[in-house]
Amino acid sequence: MSAPLLAVVDLDTAADLGARELETVVDVELRPPLPIARTARLVTHRFLPGRHAVADVAGALAAMSVRQAGPSVRLRLRHGLGTVLVEVEDHSVEFPPLRCEGDPVATALIDDVARLSAAWGYRRLPRGRQIWARVERSADPVA
Repeated sequence: MSAPLLAVVDLDTAADLGARELETVVDVELRPPLPIARTARLVTHRFLPGRHAVADVAGALAAMSVRQAGPSVRLRLRHGLGTVLVEVEDHSVEFPPLRCEGDPVATALIDDVARLSAAWGYRRLPRGRQIWARVERSADPVA
């Protein structure tokens, strides 16, 4: 199975992914001294128990964001029938990399997101960007 490609979204990502029908369950800013990626996973487990793939994606997106933009990110989780939309916002305007030659940790984070999500991408915001991933229930077969 090939990993989904990164989708560059210039339109409203939420509308494109049907997020109008999704309920926001988490909308929180994560800042130091908290370990951002770990905290993103813990928050996800707290509000969406049993959704391990979603927690892994949230942690990976948060870690990618911190590596490129610095330690402060906003995590938003929205869910609906069979899907969870994970959104991480930061202050970077850089395109998230598809591969990080010479950086196996960053490459592993990208690979995890691609493997666990049905689609992922980013969109520019007035003051930064949002990296998003759509995770289907089938990624957590026992959830």
